[in-house]
Amino acid sequence: MATKRLIIISLPPPELFLEIKKVQEKISFKTGAREAVLYPPHITLRTGALIPEGEIGRYIRGLEAHLANREPFQVKVKALEFFEYLHKDAPAFFTGFTLEKEGCLAAFHDYLWDYDLYAKSVRKNYEPHLSLAYKDLLKEDFLNLRDNLKSELPEILNPPFFWVLDNLWLYHFTGEKWEAYWGMTLGSSTGRAGAGCFYT
Repeated sequence: MATKRLIIISLPPPELFLEIKKVQEKISFKTGAREAVLYPPHITLRTGALIPEGEIGRYIRGLEAHLANREPFQVKVKALEFFEYLHKDAPAFFTGFTLEKEGCLAAFHDYLWDYDLYAKSVRKNYEPHLSLAYKDLLKEDFLNLRDNLKSELPEILNPPFFWVLDNLWLYHFTGEKWEAYWGMTLGSSTGRAGAGCFYT
């Protein structure tokens, strides 16, 4: 039976989404790195699912029921980071934002793992981030970004910055890029954070 891979993500609010997208596209234009712009600006909430085509409806109904009582909460982008890592045993380079994972974001990630139907992989160490460029970014371009990007960011993207995470999306790959398949709003959709989930 054919399967569909779905990733589980959340999108920043519109004003941040647009500014992050502009930075991603500017980096891609200058460096030729394309991997990050195949996705919308997002944070991964959990590794995704690999679902038989006939089971997608049941999977989504179960996920929606699992999340029915979850409230929105605040997330904190704590730093702009640049680091080298291994991808398929070869050096690769990451440029992007890292988020504070302790508290509500870590708890939400753990809660999502309680619904592990058709999980694509086993649970891994969770390091929430928002990518600007990675995987196909060349070392020379990475070093240039490390030296110059911080001074070029708009004020709204200078860490620390915050938003209320109130949405969850399943995205799928169309063959050209990742696009929305299904989404939901957490809690009452008022955009307020649950008790104990404010950084500011």
